[in-house]
Amino acid sequence: HGLTVQILFTAAKAPSYEEAPGQLTGCKAWMYDVQDDPPPPLTDQGAVTISGLTGGTLDCRFQGNGYVCPAHSGTGEASVTPGTTGTAAYVLRGAALSADDVGRYLRVNGAATAANNGAFPIVAVESSETAIVANPRAAEEAFVADHVVLAGAGPVPNNPIDPIASGDEVVVGIEPGGAMAFELPDLGPIAAGGEFQLDAASQSILGAVPLDGAPMTLGCAGEGGSCGAAQGTLVRITSTDGDVEGASPFAMPPPRGKQVEIQCVTLGGDGSITVPAEAMKLLQEAHQASAITRIRTAFMREGVASATNPEPQPRNTAHVLAGHGILGFASP
Repeated sequence: HGLTVQILFTAAKAPSYEEAPGQLTGCKAWMYDVQDDPPPPLTDQGAVTISGLTGGTLDCRFQGNGYVCPAHSGTGEASVTPGTTGTAAYVLRGAALSADDVGRYLRVNGAATAANNGAFPIVAVESSETAIVANPRAAEEAFVADHVVLAGAGPVPNNPIDPIASGDEVVVGIEPGGAMAFELPDLGPIAAGGEFQLDAASQSILGAVPLDGAPMTLGCAGEGGSCGAAQGTLVRITSTDGDVEGASPFAMPPPRGKQVEIQCVTLGGDGSITVPAEAMKLLQEAHQASAITRIRTAFMREGVASATNPEPQPRNTAHVLAGHGILGFASP
C-alpha cells in the first residue's frame, strides 16, 4: 500500500478488447503473441518530475526496463549483517539515509557474495548510514560498495510508511524525450487518492486471480474494506508465461509465448471495478495456449489530471493518475 503515479499516453497498439472505445474510462485488454504480435517495447518518454510530496521532489528517468527515480547515491566502505525474518542491515559509510527512504529500494554493487548485490526494499532506517532491507539471502560481509536509493523501483512488502502525507498535492512534469516526443504543460496539482483497505473478497482474489473467464470484481467498498477519498479507481493486470523458478516473488520475466495486459478505469463510483468477462477470457485463452506462471494485479485509488499539448503540434492528450495502490502477485 504505497504511492502510485500512472501516466497514460495513447496506446502503441490497439487493444484486443475495449469496453468504451476512445475513452479513458472502461476496460481495455491486450493479448500479445511473442512470435506473431509481440508486446510493444518499453520506451523512453522523457524525464518525469514528481513534486508536491512531503518527502521531496522525485526526478525519474527511463533505465532500460522502466522508469526509476534515484534519490541519492554514493561509494564507500560497506558491511552487511543478516537479521531476523528475512532482513539484513546494510551499513554504508558516508551515506545520507533518512526516514523518507523507508519504502524505497537500496541498490548495491561491489560485494563478493552475489546475494548481497541487487536492489532490496528498505523497511527501516536506523541511522544516516544504516538501512534495514528485505534480503533473506544476505550473508555477513564487508566490502566497498556503490549504492543508490531508488523510489518507484518495486513493491515493498508490508510497507510501514505512507509516502503521501495528508494534504499532499502532486504535480507531474514531463520533459519531452524519446521517439515522437511532444510538449505538455505540468499536470496538477492533483489531490492524491486517499488510503484504502481492500474488502475481504478482493484481498483473497488479489493473490489468486481466477482463470475461468468469469467477470472479476475488486474494490474497497465491500465487507472489511474502506475507501479514502479519490476521483477514480484503476485496476491493472499483467500476466507472463516466462520462467519464474528461483526468481523473486515479485519478478515478472519476459513472456515466452503469450502475455495479457488489462487496464480498467472508473471515475467516481463506489470504489469497485468489475473486469468484464471479455477481458478475463483473454487471460483464460492465454493460459490454455501457454501456461501463465505469474499474474501481477494492481488496485489503485487515484486523483486525476489531463493535459493536451499546445499547437501547432498534432493533438496528444496525457492523463496522470496519482494516489495509493496495492499490488498482488499470483502464480497459478
